[in-house]
Amino acid sequence: MQSLQIAWHNHTNVSSDRSNANLTFVVDEIIAKWSFESVFSLILAVTGAATNGTVLLAFVIDRRLCTPFNCLVLHLIFLDLLQSLTQNPLTVAATLYNGRWVLGNRVCDFYLLTQALLNAAVINTHALIGLNRAWSILHCQSYRLRNSRRLALQLSAGLWLYIFTIYGPFWLLDAVFYRKPVTSVGCIINSAALPVYSFLVTLIFFTFPVFAILAAFATVFVQKSVRRRRWARKKSAISPAVNLQGDVRAETEAQIQRQKKRTRRYRILLFLTGSVTVCYLPRTVSVLIKYFAPDYWNPGVHRITGIVYVFQVVVDPVLFTLTLENVRSVVVRILRCRAVVAPQLGMN
Repeated sequence: MQSLQIAWHNHTNVSSDRSNANLTFVVDEIIAKWSFESVFSLILAVTGAATNGTVLLAFVIDRRLCTPFNCLVLHLIFLDLLQSLTQNPLTVAATLYNGRWVLGNRVCDFYLLTQALLNAAVINTHALIGLNRAWSILHCQSYRLRNSRRLALQLSAGLWLYIFTIYGPFWLLDAVFYRKPVTSVGCIINSAALPVYSFLVTLIFFTFPVFAILAAFATVFVQKSVRRRRWARKKSAISPAVNLQGDVRAETEAQIQRQKKRTRRYRILLFLTGSVTVCYLPRTVSVLIKYFAPDYWNPGVHRITGIVYVFQVVVDPVLFTLTLENVRSVVVRILRCRAVVAPQLGMN
């Protein structure tokens, strides 16, 4: 991609002869250069705001979409929208001048704060959603009895308290004591000043959630395989001559309905795990290599994983629109500019 360069030069040469000495003052030129990162961040800001805003509008229009599970999805979509409206536009400014920050210290503080808190909240909300789906599949009865909107709201509020308690001091210490001048190094957190704290924050907020989702999917996959083998043995043990009637037929139909629900829940967990594996796992592995095997760490690969990482902000609304039938129905009506009629909603 050919870079578009917008440059303005403000060179001022002032010379004077004082004691046979020439004094020259030069004001540095400011060059705005559209790189791949800045263009990508701009596109991501627009598409992220459009997709997440549409899904969020669906929840506003039809309040019955707010089932206990969908409350977690709503929380995630809202976070993605905030990222699209705050973090991504500021990332454009951060990459537009070749790493030079021109928006001042206060905007830099806001940028790093939203970057830290929103990224941590988004990836941990993914973990909550993944664990919720695993819970609904592995322990159906417990899920039906205990899962509620109140629990979803408590988990979301507890997540924010958890993030502020651990991550907040790290950002505050950097902003007050360790932040390097933005005019010289750009708007970045000085992780080298607090290496142990930085490592713990990375491990707690960005590594554990990814592996928690992978572990949840692996557990469900193994349990699902065991159930499938048991069902096959049970089915083969029934004589073909037996005519299922009455209670036996009703019980079988009930089992089929429960199996359909498990399949829908498993599908959500499958797609969620796939998106996390593609978008988050490479970045997680790259960061771990940087900490534990720096000789094998590749800055170019790390840069690519960072680009893939932020793409999750667009993947989320598409993923949940496709996997949640009730949400998809309202979103389709919004896109068709038709009157939204509340669909028949079931528990997710």
